[in-house]
Amino acid sequence: MKTSLQFCFLFCSLLSYSQTERAIINKIDSLNSIALDHYRDDDIAQSFNLFNQAIELSDSIGDTYGNSEANFTLGKIYDFMNEPKKAKESFLKVISISEKMGDNYLMASSNLYIGKILMDIEPPIAAIPYFNEALKYAQKDIVRDQFNNDRKEQLLFETNLSLSQLYLDIDNTRQAHIFLSRAEVSLGNIIDQGYYAAKWKSVQGKYFVAKELYSTAVIKFEEATKLLEHRNSIDIKDKNALLTQIYKELSTTYILLEKDSEAYSALLMHNKFKDEFFNEEKNTQNLIMQSKFLIENYKNAARVANNDRLRQVEASNKILNINYIISIILILLFVSLITTYKSYSSKSKLSKILKAKNEQLELAKDSAEKSSKLKSNFISNVTHELRTPLYGVVGLTSLLLKNNDLSEKDSKFLKSLKYSGDYLLNLVNDILQIGKIESQKIELKNVSVNIRVLLENLVNSFDYRLEETNNQIQITVDKNIPEFI
Repeated sequence: MKTSLQFCFLFCSLLSYSQTERAIINKIDSLNSIALDHYRDDDIAQSFNLFNQAIELSDSIGDTYGNSEANFTLGKIYDFMNEPKKAKESFLKVISISEKMGDNYLMASSNLYIGKILMDIEPPIAAIPYFNEALKYAQKDIVRDQFNNDRKEQLLFETNLSLSQLYLDIDNTRQAHIFLSRAEVSLGNIIDQGYYAAKWKSVQGKYFVAKELYSTAVIKFEEATKLLEHRNSIDIKDKNALLTQIYKELSTTYILLEKDSEAYSALLMHNKFKDEFFNEEKNTQNLIMQSKFLIENYKNAARVANNDRLRQVEASNKILNINYIISIILILLFVSLITTYKSYSSKSKLSKILKAKNEQLELAKDSAEKSSKLKSNFISNVTHELRTPLYGVVGLTSLLLKNNDLSEKDSKFLKSLKYSGDYLLNLVNDILQIGKIESQKIELKNVSVNIRVLLENLVNSFDYRLEETNNQIQITVDKNIPEFI
């Protein structure tokens, strides 16, 4: 039953978390969509604000897709506001995230944007690796944007055309022609070819100028202008920018053909579209300046809000730290009380055990003292009883030794017997000294001993045993040793 309840609780928690996360993802998608609408309406500041909110929410739940979409459009905003460094940073973030997701469109587009940025601010050759990466991902099977539109051919066209332009800038016409041809293949698969066909023909015209085929170049430039001038569906700013560039190239080419009047006419058209483009660019610059101002205001407001939030977090952390400290103190106090109680309980048990052990030791001590007393009495009685017959043996042996009729052998035996008797009597007397030793009343006495006689008596007492075992004992005493010690 308990396990089932735990499982239900865990399931409900996961379901609740999943629903919360889905709601946040929907919020991120909504922010990205609204921000994109603002971007298309040139409301750059509001778009910037909403995309940053989307990024913050994406980071909070790890929504990589929402994060990459927001950063991708932020990169375009920075590029629009002529901030290439920040634009590149945003696109690199998109590449880092999209590579893990496998989003070929975002990978190809981001690399393409970085390549175009590098062509303007660095030596053109620095852009080549990014264009190659853009081609790599644009050639995948599925290259669709967030609206599920197929962008494969468009990306291939723009990347190949950019590479062709790059190689023309570094005077490598062979490579320029290769990528120009590849761009033409993709151009055939793009439905609305007006603007893209004009771009392709303008680069083709530059290629023919580089090959010194000026007449052919003029034809391509004029074809490009016709494709643009009668198309109202093309963005006016992009249209004027491209026409300005094409008429400039056309005027220069006419000069190379020594057609001054045509060159002048082309120059007039260049100035016309340049003025129109300048007016559009002026409006754009005003929009950029206004957007930068609003974005800075947004950043300042966000910075102030963030500082307030940090202060609140800091205050909250301080309170939390105080709560932690109080909790730790209470826990330590509780542990201390438990330890003290256990210590008191242990000491109480130990005291009872020691009391019981002391009682047992007292009984053991009394028993040992009684046993020791009985042993001492027994030894004392036995040794006293032993001394009586020993006195008789020693006394009779002494009397027999006074008899002059004894043979040398008998005298030797009697001496050995007397020695053994004396030794045994001394041993018995030493045993009787135990009582004095225990009461620490023993006294040491110095006794003179004839070392040679002592050794002879010792050896003579072993004569019987030596004869049985057929052994001998020889004694040698140094002459320098005194008689008595």
